[in-house]
Amino acid sequence: MNGARREEIIADLVARRRLWPLIDHCSCRLCAKPQRAEHHKGYALCWSCKCLRDNYGEALGDLAPITYTTRNWELGAGIRAFKDQHGADPRHQLAERLGAVLSAFLEQQASRFFLWADPLMVPAPSSAPAVLAALERAGQEGWWTPHLALDAAIANGDFPRQRDRESHERAMIDGKWQVDEDRVLGRHVVILDDMSTTGGTLHSLAKALKASGAEAVKGVVLARNVGVDDEAWVRALLDDAVDRGRAWTPHEAKMDIIP
Repeated sequence: MNGARREEIIADLVARRRLWPLIDHCSCRLCAKPQRAEHHKGYALCWSCKCLRDNYGEALGDLAPITYTTRNWELGAGIRAFKDQHGADPRHQLAERLGAVLSAFLEQQASRFFLWADPLMVPAPSSAPAVLAALERAGQEGWWTPHLALDAAIANGDFPRQRDRESHERAMIDGKWQVDEDRVLGRHVVILDDMSTTGGTLHSLAKALKASGAEAVKGVVLARNVGVDDEAWVRALLDDAVDRGRAWTPHEAKMDIIP
């Protein structure tokens, strides 16, 4: 019965175009963001990921976005509302819906994407931890959930939230993370986060984890924020893909679409 409820939630989100399938339209091989052909020029990474790699190195070995959004699309607006208006409360309906998506995707993709035995799953520390709340609700519903290493990394309390920083500052983060070296030493680590916009959180946390002895770090985000500048033409591509029969499914991941 619980499994049926999860499938029902996902089917509703897919039918109402809340979950978009990934597409390979000159898409970045790291963050999966579609790019305009004139900007691609044969490079594997988008400009944003190139800059992040220049600053943080290859600490973040790979990233798997589950779907796309902008802050204005239904999923992006829902995540923001869940965090800002509802305090990432596991009892809220949005926790159930986000939990269904995360649970289904991670259950299907863990062995394929990570390729590691017993990775350390680390939710990105947040003042309103949407991923943590969503997976807590998923567990309450009886759905598959990973074991989370909640104390492996924390944020320094005096460091401002990303959205409170100027947009040009958000990709560059220094001194924000405190990592428990005993927990991460020699481990393969997976960072879980709700949304990647600039990528600063994921890459800086990955660098801190690697500096503390992690063997390798990958990331999974519920949504890649394609940004307001690109939302109109990316939305048109996604609508066309869905109209041609593409649909989001937890069985499909980045490596199936964007090799």
